[in-house]
Amino acid sequence: MDNDNINDSEEVLYDDHVNLQVYDKEKHPIDYTKFKLKSLINKAYSPKTIKSLIELLKNYESRKVAVGWKKGEPVYIELDNK
Repeated sequence: MDNDNINDSEEVLYDDHVNLQVYDKEKHPIDYTKFKLKSLINKAYSPKTIKSLIELLKNYESRKVAVGWKKGEPVYIELDNK
């Protein structure tokens, strides 16, 4: 994904914090987890790391896992899709 596709944003207030929602030119919300995982894949050197990140991205896209971030690194939990 290219930053040129970002042209609009909206701040939404939730209790005491602000969540910034950014949209592409077609007004679709940008999935930053997907964006960041793809960025990590492109920057990785180790084939093992690349393979792991691709698998994580596939599982995230198919909603098998939820991804969070700790110190800039992805962490995930498996979802029960019953």
